[in-house]
Amino acid sequence: MTMKEWMKHVRDYAGEGGWIVYHTDSSRWTDGRPALILLRDRKIIFIGVQDVQDTVDWWTVEAKMEFVPDTYLGENHDWRVWYATWRSTDWPEVKEMLW
Repeated sequence: MTMKEWMKHVRDYAGEGGWIVYHTDSSRWTDGRPALILLRDRKIIFIGVQDVQDTVDWWTVEAKMEFVPDTYLGENHDWRVWYATWRSTDWPEVKEMLW
């Protein structure tokens, strides 16, 4: 599966599950923006989507610090926030998290 196909697969599945899906072109940003942001039921998932061969986790500590949800949600938000790096081999975990 190509990266483009994998991204579409995740977006389509999330949309079917009632998630609001925001797809950024993360290749154009240098400030740690994720490829996908999913929102549903006061949950937000910031997702780095990677190729199976890429073994380095997209969400380094530095990337998490640069992309702080409080900046967007406010300090006293009551959203549950997750950071994830998903590869096509993670499909069972992705399905579980999205349903």
